[in-house]
Amino acid sequence: MTKSCTTEELLAGTQIPLDVFSYHYYNGVSERIAGIMPAAHWPGHSAHSDAYLAVAPNCAKAHTALRDKFVPGGQMWVTESGDAGGGDTWASTYLDVLRTLNELGSYGTITDGVIFHNTLASSDYGFLEHGTFLPRPNYFAVLLWNRLMGTAVYDCGDLSRENVHIYCRSRKDGACCVVYLIINNSLTDNVSVTIPKDSLRYTLHAPTMRSSTMLLNGKELTLSGTCDIPELAPEPQPQGTVLLAPGSCTFLAW
Repeated sequence: MTKSCTTEELLAGTQIPLDVFSYHYYNGVSERIAGIMPAAHWPGHSAHSDAYLAVAPNCAKAHTALRDKFVPGGQMWVTESGDAGGGDTWASTYLDVLRTLNELGSYGTITDGVIFHNTLASSDYGFLEHGTFLPRPNYFAVLLWNRLMGTAVYDCGDLSRENVHIYCRSRKDGACCVVYLIINNSLTDNVSVTIPKDSLRYTLHAPTMRSSTMLLNGKELTLSGTCDIPELAPEPQPQGTVLLAPGSCTFLAW
């Protein structure tokens, strides 16, 4: 019989001061091992839901209390994130982009630190397709995040609501003002957003939620014949009201 221990029991005897508090995090177990742990598996039809997206920030909040106790003032790292047990069948599709971007957005509002994705080029949840190394939707989503989002995190207050998740950061390019990320995880309803000034819009979407390709402002993201990364170009968005489509993820920079 395997003996288990809590995090507090594990760290209580630590004699050397720690620099970083780290943990592994997954949204339950994947379809491959759901038969062994059925209660820990989320079905695909829930992979866009508020409850599913809340797993990552709830896990971060729980671990923040432990970090503050055992590594006060230290960073908190998620040293494995993605899927458990080989991956869900939707992990390689656009559907998982909602989880990935919400994980990045919510994590930064809770603590300072980094998220390591497991894995790069194997299993269903790799950022690159195994064998061909072609980028999957999550790869482009994370690439766009890293190009746009700076390190300063701003409080969005009560802007987020049911089926709408909003995050705000400084601009990565150092320019004045901010970048908003708005995730519309409803699969049926548009989200109406009022923009106070002209901005640059990057909207990620797909032909279907389980599509293996992703669109940026309506253009498919794919490698060129010379294997160049496509230009992640924005579209100008005039101030005023804009409708964000069901299941879309939109960055607005101004």
